[in-house]
Amino acid sequence: MKILIVVPKYTEKPFSYYNFPLGLGYIAAIAKNEGHKVIGLNLNETHETTKNAIEKTINKEDPDLVATGSLSGWIDQIEQIFSICKNVKSNIITVIGGGMLSGEPEPVMRQIKADYGVIGEGEETFKELLTSIEKNTDKGLIHGLVFWDKKNDSLVRNPPRQALMELDSIPWPDYDLLGLPAILNRQSPTDSYYFSTLKNKPRVIDMITSRSCPFSCTFCFHPAGKVYRERSLDSFFSELEFYIKKYKINFVAVVDELFSLKRNRLLEFCERIEPLDVNWVVQLHVNSVDPETIKKMKKSGCSAISYGIESMDQTVLESMKKKSKVERVDKALALTDKANIVIQGNLIFGDTVETVETANNSLKWWFKNREKGVHVVPLQVWPGSPVYIEAVRNGLIKDRDKYVKNLPIYLNVSNMNDANRQNLDRVLHALTLSGFKYAKNFSYKVSKKELPNRGKGFDIEYDCPHCAQHNIHESCIIDYDDAWPFTRMYCKGCFKRVDCEKPEWRTLDEAEHEEKILSHINILEKQGEYNEALKLMDLATRSNVRSSNIALIWFKKSEIYKKFGNFLIAIDCLTSALKISPRTAEYHLLLADLFFRIKIYGVAIVLLETALDINSELDGAKSLLKYIQTNLSDEEKSTMFTSISNEAPPFKKNHKKNKLKVRHKDKLMLANGRFDIEPEFTHLEPT
Repeated sequence: MKILIVVPKYTEKPFSYYNFPLGLGYIAAIAKNEGHKVIGLNLNETHETTKNAIEKTINKEDPDLVATGSLSGWIDQIEQIFSICKNVKSNIITVIGGGMLSGEPEPVMRQIKADYGVIGEGEETFKELLTSIEKNTDKGLIHGLVFWDKKNDSLVRNPPRQALMELDSIPWPDYDLLGLPAILNRQSPTDSYYFSTLKNKPRVIDMITSRSCPFSCTFCFHPAGKVYRERSLDSFFSELEFYIKKYKINFVAVVDELFSLKRNRLLEFCERIEPLDVNWVVQLHVNSVDPETIKKMKKSGCSAISYGIESMDQTVLESMKKKSKVERVDKALALTDKANIVIQGNLIFGDTVETVETANNSLKWWFKNREKGVHVVPLQVWPGSPVYIEAVRNGLIKDRDKYVKNLPIYLNVSNMNDANRQNLDRVLHALTLSGFKYAKNFSYKVSKKELPNRGKGFDIEYDCPHCAQHNIHESCIIDYDDAWPFTRMYCKGCFKRVDCEKPEWRTLDEAEHEEKILSHINILEKQGEYNEALKLMDLATRSNVRSSNIALIWFKKSEIYKKFGNFLIAIDCLTSALKISPRTAEYHLLLADLFFRIKIYGVAIVLLETALDINSELDGAKSLLKYIQTNLSDEEKSTMFTSISNEAPPFKKNHKKNKLKVRHKDKLMLANGRFDIEPEFTHLEPT
């Protein structure tokens, strides 16, 4: 057969950076190994629209089957791809796979109307499906498949496929088919947080040494199954050495869900990668590191370690089934920080047992450890995860199809009411903008060199606010489409996080339009026409343009809401101003004042310290900080979050939990990693 593999469009701007879809690379390699002709269409690698690119490819190549896949959140993209394919060639066979489908097969299939869905690991299922299509045999015999019974217009889900245990037997992913050589030639130091640690231009490739994860964290979903399996290091290094020679790779991102828990394997990995002179990043459990392993990792080129931290409250860690202790997290991060290795980690807020108290415990820890660069983020409930299944069973998710279609969705599954949960998000947002160090003496200069299909970027220079080292990063592409006003860099000396404010960008027409709006707003404010002023501000701030004028309009909105005592909306507006102008010290001061008014003094301190870091002569910040330090107790000063409502948490239905333990042989059969919420799989519900 002739098979078309389509990579969905992940970015608004063509040729921007995105995470390479390893899964589709493996599927392409399997199909080629089976003797099929495989064509690749990467929608990120063309100036064509999705519609034009697909139509041209199908008209030219006339494929029999089109396959694609992605993670949750891209369902509209996949639906569009299949719709275009069917419009061009009505009898083309459509196949979907990946985490999106595996987390909730039936709702996804109902939404995108694919002919077949491959649940979990795709290699064996896809191979059998291709054979069955060619020979016209019974699709009901293929484990791990979901498909439409067209006679009855109903979905059929076959039994799950057993986990693939011999990872060495899988052919290497077909990088060339999906455009990796061109991607490598245009990588920029600002494309990913660890790229900026390299001394030379990044040429980074993603690889795996294992599949799945030995843990069962409640917020996690494992598309590759519940059984943790490792490939041999001989196999891994054979593949890596091939890529170094072929693609001139200088950095490998080991994108395992979790690298080995075996200390000896980690040490052997260090010994074998060191002579190859490449840098690397890996994800580890905090229990995996000790002084010797950290030392050897650094020596062998490890630039960054991603840890699953998630919470610094032991009650929440146990609820998440993290299998870690607060003390062990502290020890691992201290070792990593001392070794000058980048720390990547998150504190996730909103677990099912999260309360004002537990959130405060984690935030107090973050306050004392800001220089480690740990992020603070709200919990996202992903389909297929235990917390998602619990939300379905207790009635918080009433319409699974609607939920899957509209991801990402805010869902409060915590032990806090909605008002407090939303106020927690307000705190997290402010800390993300104000909790890290901004570069000193930084400058942006247009690069002399051009990156293929991306044009000229910027050469960024700055002094590290942590160690004072002068850093130069050449040919940096600035992404104006993402949500943040700064570019996250890491110092090449101390490997600590440094935020560089993005240069302002807008057209002359936009600038003139903003000036006119501001002038009109000023007139309305002087006349006391605040409602009319707010209406005009609402229109102005719908723009995606980031400029000091738009930030000023957000500030003015904040001042109006503060004038009438609506401090929470005032905080939201001023935070939006900071998202545009993060180095405006006055905005940090004014936001600190608002948090002070609602008695969240710890956040106020963070904001005031940032304001003074930007402008050490800001009298208002010095005065308020002195007042807090002098007049408030230690307990008050460490308050990062308070309750603003006494209402009850969201109502959750009582349901009888299955107390049966999941047998290992059942895990082996559950290759897609789901604790299915269908009745026939209830014995696999997490206990």
